[in-house]
Amino acid sequence: MQQSVIAILTDYGTRDGRAAKLIGAVKRAEEALDVCLAVNNFPAGDVPGAAATLHGFLGYFPARTVTAALIGETDGKGRPFPPIAAKAPDGKVFLVPNNGLLTVWEQTHGIAALRRIDAVDCPVGANLYAYTAGLLASGILRFEAVGGEMEPEQLVRFDSAPVRVEAGRVQCGIQSVVAAFGNLNLNITIDRFLESGIRPGDRIRLTVTYGETAVFDGRLRYERTFGCVPEGAPVLFNGSSDFMGLGCNQTSFAGRYLAPLLRKETAMADYAVRIEREEQ
Repeated sequence: MQQSVIAILTDYGTRDGRAAKLIGAVKRAEEALDVCLAVNNFPAGDVPGAAATLHGFLGYFPARTVTAALIGETDGKGRPFPPIAAKAPDGKVFLVPNNGLLTVWEQTHGIAALRRIDAVDCPVGANLYAYTAGLLASGILRFEAVGGEMEPEQLVRFDSAPVRVEAGRVQCGIQSVVAAFGNLNLNITIDRFLESGIRPGDRIRLTVTYGETAVFDGRLRYERTFGCVPEGAPVLFNGSSDFMGLGCNQTSFAGRYLAPLLRKETAMADYAVRIEREEQ
């Protein structure tokens, strides 16, 4: 049987050996497996950011790739989220805590099957997600044997503002904040945004509201790169995760306009973004 590739994402960082131990857990299932430590430096518990990243890079991986995503494994009180397994229509398998990590993938690609991971005999000290990934990728374990079947409504999803696209006009929300730069990932894919007819180089009016309050209301351009606008200027751009991005050239957009969101005093789902093309 052909073996599958394994991709691993964590918020463990690289200062200790926790991420490396995951490779060991995979190899305990099958030594010959190909393991890709895709990302290990997510901010702790950044489920929306990880969900967007999953969408952004996994489309380039082969069908039947097995992904273990260990981000935000516990809630605010330290209680672990239940481990689950999900299968996409193209055969990709996800092993994740049931905390919303599959929200974006489900919206864009769909989920074909869901199961609890409660029937795997994991060696003492080995990580359950990584070990199960090894069993599935090697063909030792069938997807249906990882545990009990789940209903679609049992999958946890994080809230997100609705997306609407019309000619020259888009309404959407904020999906995640790229903490290192202060850019925003919007919850609309580049392809869906382009259905509006808005194109790079167009002048737009963009408004970000929190409830009834406009926290940003400005005229800017939709450009391919930051270098097309002056330093400090806001810009709408194609994000690296295949979603639309909003930022400032060499300045934190979130720090300048959405400081309460960075301080986690407000929820991303409560922000709405409106984009309208202006006369060129």
